[in-house]
Amino acid sequence: MNIDPNVVLAVISVIAVVSPVATAIISNWHQTKIKKLDMYEDAKRKALSDFIDSAQETMFNPDDAEIMTEYLANFDKLFIYFSNISVETIKPFDHARANLANNSSPENLQNANRKLSYLIFDLSKQIKKK
Repeated sequence: MNIDPNVVLAVISVIAVVSPVATAIISNWHQTKIKKLDMYEDAKRKALSDFIDSAQETMFNPDDAEIMTEYLANFDKLFIYFSNISVETIKPFDHARANLANNSSPENLQNANRKLSYLIFDLSKQIKKK
């Protein structure tokens, strides 16, 4: 059984062209997937950061409707990126924040900060480290 050298050369030529193209396609697909995951994690970090900022603002400006609206909007964004979160998750902080609004004693401020810290700590576990 003789193999025609032209057929062998044709097969080698096709492989030489197809192999780099296939490698580039697979590499680009993988890089795109990694980029999407990085973008998702960055958005998750931003959502948590925005929530923290607005939560702190509500502690010091409890009667400002605009700040409260932003706080609630930022809380809603957490549902997009974090699992195991519900309205129950935020209730301890909200109760402490309400107590602070009614009586701005140092103890109530410390309690509100502590409850916010617990909430942040719990959510931060779901953020991948860089």
